[in-house]
Amino acid sequence: MRIAILLPLFLFLACQNPAETKKVPALNEKDYQRVHISFLKRNILLPKDYKQMSFNEWQKAINEQGFEGDVVELLKNSVDLFSSAGSQLAIFVDKKNAGNFWIIKGGPYIELNKSIAAQFIAMQEQQLQEIQEQKGISWKRLKKRFLQTSKSKIIMSKYLQEFNGQQKVTSQYIISSKYQTFGMVIVNATGEDYAEVVKRI
Repeated sequence: MRIAILLPLFLFLACQNPAETKKVPALNEKDYQRVHISFLKRNILLPKDYKQMSFNEWQKAINEQGFEGDVVELLKNSVDLFSSAGSQLAIFVDKKNAGNFWIIKGGPYIELNKSIAAQFIAMQEQQLQEIQEQKGISWKRLKKRFLQTSKSKIIMSKYLQEFNGQQKVTSQYIISSKYQTFGMVIVNATGEDYAEVVKRI
């Protein structure tokens, strides 16, 4: 089965310190904001320091924050790819670091199960291996899970990627809830784990 909302995972953004995956303490909603995703017709929690941006605004933030060399080129490629991904797409960027962001993309409804989760993870890791061979971005799986909550079914995967001595953590979620399926990619340099936020969707 082809999963139409598979999102590109070769995004690699500069960070000051090597990323270490870590869990967020018990969820405190005071640290988050509720934002409305119009194409999903629902609100979700996002960190307070994140702001919704257009592609032009994201590109401007990248230019202003002093990313350099190959990282800039990879960032621009990422912006270009997502800009062609259709209208059901929302981008939220850390105002202090344009290398930290959430991408939310709508897609056709899929009734998720463990078999589809296994296919999705296999597709993802094939993509990551191709990226390693083409761009020299190495990767290591940190987590993969299939979850069911009272509201949703969720495929979770998390990877540590390294490029030119810099590391980042990329988490991807496919969520089916209320007859909607959508994907989320969360990229950050500090390894924050937002699984508890995602499980509340």
